Amino acid sequence: MPISDPKRDALQHQVNAKIKWNAEEDEVLAWLSQRHFIRGTDADEMIAIARRHRARIIRERSLYGMIISAVTALVSGAMSLGYLNGGVWFFRSNIVMLALCAFSAVWFTRYLTRFLSGRSVIAE
Repeated sequence: MPISDPKRDALQHQVNAKIKWNAEEDEVLAWLSQRHFIRGTDADEMIAIARRHRARIIRERSLYGMIISAVTALVSGAMSLGYLNGGVWFFRSNIVMLALCAFSAVWFTRYLTRFLSGRSVIAE
C-alpha cells in the first residue's frame, strides 16, 4: 500500500470540491494541468475519484430524502384513508392530506431516481 502524499491528498480534496459544485471536467483538467502540472492518467484518476465521491454524496442525501418523503406519504395517506373509512368526511382536510400524499410521492420518485443514478443537476 503506497504512502499517501499530503499535497496530493489536499489536491484531491480540491478536485472533489470542484466536481461537487458542478465544475466541468475539462475545466478541472485544465486547472490541474496549468496550476499543478498534473496530466494524463493521474489527472483522469483524480477526476474519477471525484466523480465517485460526488455520486456517494448524492446517494446519501437522496436516501435521507427518500426516507422523509416515504414517511410523509404513508402518514398522510393513512390519515386520508382514516377519514374515508371512519365515515367522517372533512373535505378541506382530506384534500390537503391527499395533496400532501401526492406531493410526497412525487418527491420520493425524484429522490429514488437520484439515488439509483447517482447524478444530480444541482450542486450537492
